[in-house]
Amino acid sequence: MTTKISFFGAPLRVPPKRRRMARWAVLALLAPGCVLDTDDLCGPNQVIWGDDQRCVCAEGTAYTPEGCVACGENEMASAAGCLCVAGFVRPAAGQACAPIPAGIGQACTTNAECLNPEFPQCQVDGTNPGYCTSTGCASRADCPSGYACNTDASPSYCRPPDGAGKACTGPADCAGTDAIFCDIFVTGTCLVQDCNVQTNDCIAGSECCDLTNFGIPLNLCIAAGECQS
Repeated sequence: MTTKISFFGAPLRVPPKRRRMARWAVLALLAPGCVLDTDDLCGPNQVIWGDDQRCVCAEGTAYTPEGCVACGENEMASAAGCLCVAGFVRPAAGQACAPIPAGIGQACTTNAECLNPEFPQCQVDGTNPGYCTSTGCASRADCPSGYACNTDASPSYCRPPDGAGKACTGPADCAGTDAIFCDIFVTGTCLVQDCNVQTNDCIAGSECCDLTNFGIPLNLCIAAGECQS
């Protein structure tokens, strides 16, 4: 026995073994087709870019392994994710950006000018102007972001990176300092290298920049707002 199915007015003979398949085939033909939403081709926090064939993170969001995420308060989007804006730092990985403690590095001539109790010491290093800082550190981890610990002094104290901003024409001019990279292309000064892009552990007024895209396989502390990687 065969089953006749009328398809656009013409009978179609279907063998018994294919009877059930034919019924589903007709239903498939009658089912409505999928509708492509041209206004929402990309995923969450993404927009169409350039040739309308690729999606990128929307403004104010940054790419992460979990997709494009919106940057939070006191954060800015970058190729390395959401980074703290100038003047802020993450106390620890995964924590919100918090203000860099006020008072560290403030110019001074006496301890009386250092009003922040966390940084009561007016430290004078050689011929450099005095700056407010804290004492008693054991390592860099005990100092504010970007500062090192001078354990050779008694008492020990937190100090800014030695040599940063010093004029240079080659690596020899920066040797023996905390800022051993000589930037001969842009600033002509010694820069701190091997900073952490995620935590931005540079001193206030500078930011950690990944320069890999420019052929320099280093992270360097440069002036805040100048990183275009």
